[in-house]
Amino acid sequence: MNKKKETKIKFIKKARNKEIILKIIYIFIIICITLNIIFLLNSTIKQIDYFNLLGISLFTMKSDLGGEEIPKNSLVVVKEYKNNENINLNDNIAYIVKR
Repeated sequence: MNKKKETKIKFIKKARNKEIILKIIYIFIIICITLNIIFLLNSTIKQIDYFNLLGISLFTMKSDLGGEEIPKNSLVVVKEYKNNENINLNDNIAYIVKR
């Protein structure tokens, strides 16, 4: 293969790599914008000040009240239930106190 063809092949590979990287960046930006819109809708329409996506929210445990089972600074995933459905004895629950 001559030098000109090798240079052309390298240029094409670099162009493909740039396209892939740009697509990944675009997808990341779209995901960020979508999550921000969801948070905005949650905070304005539902009047809640935490992120909630399809009934699932993420919180951190800021105290040691969870004992050994949920230590301080743990990530807690909370699923929203309606009308006490599927809640059993000894389940860990989280609730919101409205002031």
